[in-house]
Amino acid sequence: MDESIMQDLEKEFQGKVFLKIEDVSGLLGCTKKVIYNWTRRVDRERRPPRVSVGKIILFPKREFIRWLVREQSV
Repeated sequence: MDESIMQDLEKEFQGKVFLKIEDVSGLLGCTKKVIYNWTRRVDRERRPPRVSVGKIILFPKREFIRWLVREQSV
C-alpha cells in the first residue's frame, strides 16, 4: 500500500522533495488549519515529519507519506 501511494505522489509532485501545507491540504481534501493542528499535537510521536523555515512549514515528501500510512493504521 505504501509503495502505490508513493508512486502516485511521485507523479503528482514530480521533482519536489518537500511539500507545502497547501500541497498536503489539497491532497487530503482538508483545510490548512487541520494540517497546522497536526504539527502541534501534544503527542510528539504522532506529529508529521516537518522542517520549519521561519514561519514556513515544509514536509519531506517521502517521510510524510510514510507517516500518513502509519497514522491510518492507528
